[in-house]
Amino acid sequence: MLPETLKDLPVVTVLHGDDDYAIGSMVNKICTLMGDPSIADLNIARMDGAVVSLDEVKSNISTMPFLAERRLVILAHPLSRSEGGKEKLTAMMDSLPDSAALVLLLDDAFERKDWKTVSQKHWLRKWAQGAKSRALWISCQLPSGDQMAAWITNYAKSMQGRFDPHGASELAAHVGNDTRLAALEVEKLLTYVDYKRPVDADDVNLLTTSISTVNIFDMVDAVAQQNSRKAIHLLHGLLEQQEPAGLFFMIVRQFRLLIQAREVLDEGGSAAQIESEMRQHPFVAKKLAEQARRFNMPQLEQIYHRLFEMDEAMKTSQAALDLSMDMFIASLSR
Repeated sequence: MLPETLKDLPVVTVLHGDDDYAIGSMVNKICTLMGDPSIADLNIARMDGAVVSLDEVKSNISTMPFLAERRLVILAHPLSRSEGGKEKLTAMMDSLPDSAALVLLLDDAFERKDWKTVSQKHWLRKWAQGAKSRALWISCQLPSGDQMAAWITNYAKSMQGRFDPHGASELAAHVGNDTRLAALEVEKLLTYVDYKRPVDADDVNLLTTSISTVNIFDMVDAVAQQNSRKAIHLLHGLLEQQEPAGLFFMIVRQFRLLIQAREVLDEGGSAAQIESEMRQHPFVAKKLAEQARRFNMPQLEQIYHRLFEMDEAMKTSQAALDLSMDMFIASLSR
């Protein structure tokens, strides 16, 4: 867990996993440790390892903090540089002063038994273990389908609210293991009951729409069937319920799951194995198996690469995300 004070924050903190919501929440908490926002903003830098060099990162984080104890650099995609990346990154981390606080954001996918990018034997894990108190490694893994009701209950408690068991199970059935969407729905439902009573299943069915499961599956089905009219119609319907960035995240996650499901199928697996190995709800596992059979692995990898390019364009403001998604769905449906 994260320390409660800036003084106790290690020089290097690694936030690793597939739960983007948990990682984002921890980044926000680390930023609050920096104190007064008006001063903190002068001592916080967000950098992307896919865009900047490690020399630029080192120069930035080595700058003396201004009217503060420490300087914080949040580095996304720290493993993007392949040439000399390992040696340069470890040398930089080994030489950081105590006034530095480097946070590495490692987005990864858990593929059945281990992480795809940073496995249990990865060199960065070994470096963190050897660094001892100078490094902190926090794993942020999405809960499995049968863990989601407990996650909802605990999140509601952290918000000073309550869910009864049926309400938590019903919401889990609506949102799957999408923690970002679940958090938004929990806050909405607690507001609805004014925090005065537990949220029950009737409340969930009244106020929650299953946009993360059924409609996303329907849209991907339309893409696989090359039905561009239906796919774009479903996309526009989703955009009426969800912000473009949130919907884009859901689409990326869906195709990441399909790649994992395709691997299970290519090895002779079934929907039951997808359920157990990918830690998915039985309904979701069945749908993933059905959809993964509509694509081959090269197609899914090409789609995922296209989504990565869209993400980069979004971060550099090169294109409007809703228009990009429109064009993306239309091109796939053809």
